[in-house]
Amino acid sequence: MACAAQPPEMTDTMQFILENVEHHYGTLPPMWWAIKARRREIVTARHIAMYMLDKYTDLSLTSIGAFCGRRDHTTVIHGKRNVENLQLFDKHLSRVIQRIETEVGAYVSDAIRVTDDSSTFWPRGAYSPIQHLIA
Repeated sequence: MACAAQPPEMTDTMQFILENVEHHYGTLPPMWWAIKARRREIVTARHIAMYMLDKYTDLSLTSIGAFCGRRDHTTVIHGKRNVENLQLFDKHLSRVIQRIETEVGAYVSDAIRVTDDSSTFWPRGAYSPIQHLIA
């Protein structure tokens, strides 16, 4: 079943996640996260991207599915569980995921900033209601 939601626009964090998965996973075709290919390396990379997008963005599972080739939210759940299970049995993949998480975690923590008057955290590139006051 195809996802009816519109895919979200690419943010800096989403692009960083996809670039890191591609860098650590090897040569992948253009738009690998959204194509319908079922080759193992593309599917695994896409599942890792779904896992990271869920962990490091505030996107809903439906939005992640829409972004990853108009897939259903249950496909995202399956992909996340697949990555979690593979980490238990595939030590190489586990190390790759740990490296990606280290890089993405550092990027996300660097992207968080504290606004001057409210102690509210906003991801880089996200709209802050007081952004125009501190610019």
